Amino acid sequence: MSKQGRWARDRVLRELTRQCGLPEGAVIDRSRTGGLTYVDSGLIRKLTVYAGAPGELRWQVDVGDEELGRPDSAACWTRYRIDDNLVGGSDGKHSRNWTNYPWPVSGGGLDPALIEDVRRFAPIMLWFLRDRHDLGLILLAGDEAPTSSLMVRDGVEATRWSGGAAGLVQAMILARSASDPQLEALAVAKLDRMREQEVHGFGGSFAEAVGHWAEREVAWSPVDISDLVALGRKKGRSRNR
Repeated sequence: MSKQGRWARDRVLRELTRQCGLPEGAVIDRSRTGGLTYVDSGLIRKLTVYAGAPGELRWQVDVGDEELGRPDSAACWTRYRIDDNLVGGSDGKHSRNWTNYPWPVSGGGLDPALIEDVRRFAPIMLWFLRDRHDLGLILLAGDEAPTSSLMVRDGVEATRWSGGAAGLVQAMILARSASDPQLEALAVAKLDRMREQEVHGFGGSFAEAVGHWAEREVAWSPVDISDLVALGRKKGRSRNR
């Protein structure tokens, strides 16, 4: 399919907003990683469309911290997908999570399945997190594997991008920058609980992995995390980021 006849990405986003009843007030970010962007409650809520296979379109939602989230990093970002059981294929094995939609072309319109899915699921994804505290809870959830942080609501699955040790460091930075003592206490409790657990693929304990990630994140952190950096007494390598 020729790219010349394709709708521009901005037009796709505008039509999704209109036809799917998404709230007004979004800004269309035209950067390489941009999309339909809402900012509220200290969070950036982004719906992005992008090319899949030739002539096909995919969409995704990511939510991150307005102050701490950076486009070149997984830090303080979460990702969302639809429960396969809600959008299974006719054979029960395939899902629209992994199937591209046709990219609209001149003289055509948005695919009805795309409209249906965005209308039904995008608002839940975009506002799955109420505020920065909710973001911190996902950053702290589960163990080292990012998928262990899975939270499910109304057919939407939410996880953090980072592994458990990196997520704890990010949650601590978030708690201190947002002056959220409850979130910081939860981070300290998790660190105490998992301190001696070995982190697979790292070569050390969870506490040492936290120190490793704190050393990597300290350069951009707006708050003091020297107490976390001090935990990194062994050198290792993490595969979860």
